[in-house]
Amino acid sequence: KSKETEREARQAVKLDPGSPSARSTLAQILFQRAVAGADPTSRLKESESIYQDLLDHDQADEISAQALADLQRGREDLAAAAATLERYRASHPGSVEVDFNLARIYLDLGKSEEARRLLEGNLEKDPDSRETPQLLADILQEAGEAQKAVEIFRPVTESNPSNPYGQYRLGALMNSAGDFENAQEHLLHALQADP
Repeated sequence: KSKETEREARQAVKLDPGSPSARSTLAQILFQRAVAGADPTSRLKESESIYQDLLDHDQADEISAQALADLQRGREDLAAAAATLERYRASHPGSVEVDFNLARIYLDLGKSEEARRLLEGNLEKDPDSRETPQLLADILQEAGEAQKAVEIFRPVTESNPSNPYGQYRLGALMNSAGDFENAQEHLLHALQADP
Protein backbone atom coordinates (compact mmCIF):
# COMPACT_ATOMS: atom_id res chain seq x y z
CA LYS A 1 0.00 0.00 0.00
CA SER A 2 2.80 2.47 0.79
CA LYS A 3 4.27 2.03 -2.70
CA GLU A 4 0.86 2.84 -4.12
CA THR A 5 0.53 5.90 -1.89
CA GLU A 6 3.94 7.14 -3.04
CA ARG A 7 3.00 6.52 -6.68
CA GLU A 8 -0.25 8.49 -6.25
CA ALA A 9 1.61 11.36 -4.55
CA ARG A 10 4.17 11.46 -7.38
CA GLN A 11 1.31 11.50 -9.89
CA ALA A 12 -0.33 14.43 -8.06
CA VAL A 13 2.96 16.37 -8.22
CA LYS A 14 3.33 15.48 -11.91
CA LEU A 15 -0.18 16.79 -12.62
CA ASP A 16 0.37 19.99 -10.63
CA PRO A 17 4.09 20.55 -10.05
CA GLY A 18 3.48 23.98 -8.55
CA SER A 19 1.19 22.71 -5.80
CA PRO A 20 2.84 23.18 -2.39
CA SER A 21 0.31 20.80 -0.87
CA ALA A 22 1.07 18.00 -3.33
CA ARG A 23 4.83 18.42 -2.91
CA SER A 24 4.59 18.58 0.88
CA THR A 25 2.47 15.42 0.89
CA LEU A 26 5.02 13.63 -1.30
CA ALA A 27 7.85 14.74 1.00
CA GLN A 28 5.95 13.39 4.02
CA ILE A 29 5.32 10.06 2.32
CA LEU A 30 8.96 9.77 1.26
CA PHE A 31 10.04 10.43 4.83
CA GLN A 32 7.62 7.83 6.21
CA ARG A 33 8.78 5.23 3.69
CA ALA A 34 12.43 5.99 4.50
CA VAL A 35 11.75 5.49 8.21
CA ALA A 36 10.09 2.18 7.35
CA GLY A 37 13.33 1.12 5.63
CA ALA A 38 12.41 1.58 1.98
CA ASP A 39 15.62 2.94 0.41
CA PRO A 40 16.09 5.42 3.26
CA THR A 41 19.05 7.38 1.93
CA SER A 42 17.57 8.41 -1.41
CA ARG A 43 14.07 8.99 0.01
CA LEU A 44 15.39 11.17 2.84
CA LYS A 45 17.46 13.21 0.36
CA GLU A 46 14.48 13.64 -1.94
CA SER A 47 12.19 14.55 0.96
CA GLU A 48 14.69 17.13 2.22
CA SER A 49 15.10 18.53 -1.29
CA ILE A 50 11.34 18.99 -1.68
CA TYR A 51 11.01 20.69 1.70
CA GLN A 52 13.99 22.93 0.92
CA ASP A 53 12.42 23.94 -2.40
CA LEU A 54 9.17 24.80 -0.63
CA LEU A 55 11.09 26.96 1.85
CA ASP A 56 13.14 28.60 -0.91
CA HIS A 57 9.95 29.62 -2.72
CA ASP A 58 8.19 30.79 0.46
CA GLN A 59 5.63 28.00 0.10
CA ALA A 60 6.54 26.04 3.21
CA ASP A 61 3.96 25.81 5.93
CA GLU A 62 5.02 25.34 9.54
CA ILE A 63 4.90 21.54 9.31
CA SER A 64 7.16 21.56 6.25
CA ALA A 65 9.66 23.94 7.85
CA GLN A 66 9.76 21.84 11.02
CA ALA A 67 10.15 18.64 8.98
CA LEU A 68 13.06 20.15 7.04
CA ALA A 69 14.76 21.23 10.26
CA ASP A 70 14.20 17.75 11.72
CA LEU A 71 15.81 16.14 8.67
CA GLN A 72 18.77 18.51 8.96
CA ARG A 73 19.11 17.75 12.67
CA GLY A 74 18.91 14.06 11.86
CA ARG A 75 21.98 14.36 9.70
CA GLU A 76 23.60 16.47 12.42
CA ASP A 77 23.63 19.74 10.50
CA LEU A 78 22.46 21.94 13.36
CA ALA A 79 23.49 25.16 11.64
CA ALA A 80 21.26 24.33 8.66
CA ALA A 81 18.38 23.38 10.97
CA ALA A 82 18.72 26.69 12.83
CA ALA A 83 18.89 28.60 9.54
CA THR A 84 15.74 26.86 8.30
CA LEU A 85 13.72 27.79 11.36
CA GLU A 86 15.17 31.31 11.48
CA ARG A 87 14.21 31.82 7.86
CA TYR A 88 10.70 30.46 8.37
CA ARG A 89 10.31 32.51 11.55
CA ALA A 90 11.34 35.72 9.76
CA SER A 91 8.36 35.50 7.43
CA HIS A 92 5.98 33.73 9.85
CA PRO A 93 6.60 35.15 13.35
CA GLY A 94 4.67 34.08 16.40
CA SER A 95 4.83 30.30 16.35
CA VAL A 96 5.52 28.99 19.83
CA GLU A 97 6.41 25.57 18.44
CA VAL A 98 8.94 26.94 15.94
CA ASP A 99 10.51 29.14 18.61
CA PHE A 100 10.71 26.23 21.06
CA ASN A 101 12.40 23.96 18.52
CA LEU A 102 14.76 26.73 17.46
CA ALA A 103 15.65 27.29 21.13
CA ARG A 104 16.52 23.59 21.46
CA ILE A 105 18.75 23.81 18.40
CA TYR A 106 20.40 26.95 19.79
CA LEU A 107 21.16 25.06 22.99
CA ASP A 108 22.74 22.25 20.99
CA LEU A 109 24.84 24.90 19.22
CA GLY A 110 25.90 26.43 22.55
CA LYS A 111 23.82 29.58 22.05
CA SER A 112 22.04 29.59 25.40
CA GLU A 113 21.37 33.35 25.46
CA GLU A 114 19.53 33.16 22.12
CA ALA A 115 17.59 30.15 23.39
CA ARG A 116 16.73 31.99 26.58
CA ARG A 117 15.35 35.00 24.69
CA LEU A 118 13.13 32.78 22.53
CA LEU A 119 11.82 30.84 25.52
CA GLU A 120 11.11 33.99 27.51
CA GLY A 121 9.13 35.27 24.53
CA ASN A 122 7.28 31.96 24.38
CA LEU A 123 6.27 32.26 28.03
CA GLU A 124 4.69 35.62 27.26
CA LYS A 125 2.82 34.18 24.25
CA ASP A 126 1.80 30.92 25.95
CA PRO A 127 1.97 31.14 29.74
CA ASP A 128 0.29 27.72 30.08
CA SER A 129 3.05 25.89 28.22
CA ARG A 130 4.68 23.04 30.13
CA GLU A 131 7.72 22.46 27.92
CA THR A 132 8.91 26.06 27.75
CA PRO A 133 9.34 26.64 31.50
CA GLN A 134 11.07 23.29 31.90
CA LEU A 135 13.69 24.11 29.28
CA LEU A 136 14.01 27.73 30.41
CA ALA A 137 14.53 26.60 34.02
CA ASP A 138 17.36 24.34 32.85
CA ILE A 139 19.01 27.27 31.06
CA LEU A 140 18.61 29.57 34.06
CA GLN A 141 20.01 26.99 36.46
CA GLU A 142 22.98 26.42 34.15
CA ALA A 143 23.54 30.19 34.08
CA GLY A 144 23.63 30.32 37.89
CA GLU A 145 20.17 31.87 38.21
CA ALA A 146 18.59 29.08 40.27
CA GLN A 147 16.15 31.37 42.11
CA LYS A 148 14.75 32.65 38.81
CA ALA A 149 14.57 29.04 37.58
CA VAL A 150 12.47 28.19 40.66
CA GLU A 151 10.08 31.06 39.85
CA ILE A 152 9.76 29.92 36.24
CA PHE A 153 9.29 26.23 37.08
CA ARG A 154 7.05 26.50 40.16
CA PRO A 155 3.79 27.00 38.17
CA VAL A 156 4.45 23.74 36.30
CA THR A 157 4.61 21.84 39.58
CA GLU A 158 1.67 23.71 41.09
CA SER A 159 -0.50 22.84 38.08
CA ASN A 160 0.20 19.13 38.59
CA PRO A 161 1.34 18.54 42.18
CA SER A 162 1.02 14.75 41.93
CA ASN A 163 3.71 14.54 39.25
CA PRO A 164 6.82 13.12 40.94
CA TYR A 165 9.20 14.48 38.29
CA GLY A 166 7.81 18.00 38.77
CA GLN A 167 8.23 17.72 42.52
CA TYR A 168 11.75 16.36 42.12
CA ARG A 169 12.75 19.04 39.60
CA LEU A 170 11.38 21.87 41.74
CA GLY A 171 13.12 20.43 44.80
CA ALA A 172 16.41 20.21 42.92
CA LEU A 173 16.05 23.80 41.71
CA MET A 174 15.26 25.00 45.23
CA ASN A 175 18.28 23.13 46.52
CA SER A 176 20.43 24.92 43.92
CA ALA A 177 18.93 28.22 45.04
CA GLY A 178 19.82 27.49 48.65
CA ASP A 179 16.23 26.97 49.84
CA PHE A 180 17.04 23.66 51.51
CA GLU A 181 13.95 23.36 53.70
CA ASN A 182 11.46 23.72 50.84
CA ALA A 183 13.70 21.62 48.60
CA GLN A 184 13.54 18.80 51.10
CA GLU A 185 9.74 18.98 51.18
CA HIS A 186 9.41 18.70 47.39
CA LEU A 187 12.00 15.95 47.15
CA LEU A 188 10.14 14.02 49.83
CA HIS A 189 6.87 14.41 47.87
CA ALA A 190 8.63 13.08 44.79
CA LEU A 191 9.99 10.09 46.67
CA GLN A 192 6.60 9.31 48.23
CA ALA A 193 4.84 9.53 44.86
CA ASP A 194 7.41 7.38 43.07
CA PRO A 195 9.57 5.37 45.46
